[in-house]
Amino acid sequence: MWGICRRAEPAVQRLRAARGFTLLELLVVLSILGVATALAAPAVSGSIDAWRRQAAVDAVVEQVRGWPADARSAGRPLLVTDDPDAADRAELSVPEGWELVVPQPWRVRANGACEGGMLQLLRDGSSVELEVLAPFCEIAAGEAG
Repeated sequence: MWGICRRAEPAVQRLRAARGFTLLELLVVLSILGVATALAAPAVSGSIDAWRRQAAVDAVVEQVRGWPADARSAGRPLLVTDDPDAADRAELSVPEGWELVVPQPWRVRANGACEGGMLQLLRDGSSVELEVLAPFCEIAAGEAG
């Protein structure tokens, strides 16, 4: 009889050792994770907004860099303006939610040379100013609020 009880003792000890976590321990860990998530969420959201903003600017910059080739292939100058009814207007598709402002119209000549000028992209009260440099339509970008 004594031998049977001794054999049962290690099994009982193994069950006690493998009990797991208490409900209180799990709630404390979940609370800590919730606080950490709440603290990190604004930073992650800001990063995503900055990434989207930069992607929109990059899309516009790539189109502007293509204007000299467009003017050469069309054999005519392109007018850079925000007036949708202007003749020979340079095509520029602005990402959704953004607005394009051209403070002073300027041209890309038929030989592909840029006169240079400014473009402004507006969204939600902030703007990105793109300075297009002559003669190759290179871009110098700057934030303006």
